[in-house]
Amino acid sequence: GEGADTQILNLTMKNGFLDTDYGAGIYVRDSSPVIQGCVFINESLFNQVLYGGGIMCWTASPEIRNCRFIGTDAALGGGGICAYQNSHPHIENCDFRDTVADNLFSGGGAGVYCYAGSGGTIIGCKFFNGTALDGGGVKAESASHPTISDCTFHANTSNGSGGGFCAELNSNPTIINCLFTENNSNSDGGAFHIYDN
Repeated sequence: GEGADTQILNLTMKNGFLDTDYGAGIYVRDSSPVIQGCVFINESLFNQVLYGGGIMCWTASPEIRNCRFIGTDAALGGGGICAYQNSHPHIENCDFRDTVADNLFSGGGAGVYCYAGSGGTIIGCKFFNGTALDGGGVKAESASHPTISDCTFHANTSNGSGGGFCAELNSNPTIINCLFTENNSNSDGGAFHIYDN
């Protein structure tokens, strides 16, 4: 796949419409491009994708830097970014605001969702006012292992567990030097929820 020589720089994507399941803004598969300075606004607003309202990573490890995700939406996971099937993105200095990943029966990680052995790093990011069934900011599920450092989680809401962050099903996240303020859960863990790990 494509490597770091492939660069997606300073683009704005707004009101994306998609008839498939993955990546209303960008779908990265088996590749590791650089995505920098991009803005994703209301992606998947009119036709909700299942995963990756802004960016979908499938067995991919892109460098995602200085991007903004505003009002991006996915039904099942990753209103902003979904890392799926052993993906390991590097996400740095990104801003997630008003993102959504909320289905009545499933849905996680309004900002970032790591699933099925995925990990990577999330550094210096802001997660504000996200809404998800689990993990209003970030969710790690099914043996996923992201490292999250120097991030701020503020006023995120979970209709299930983990207002700011949720990890479950044999996931092993590392969280370092992060700030959680005014996050809310309707079930367990206003700031974060760790289950079956």
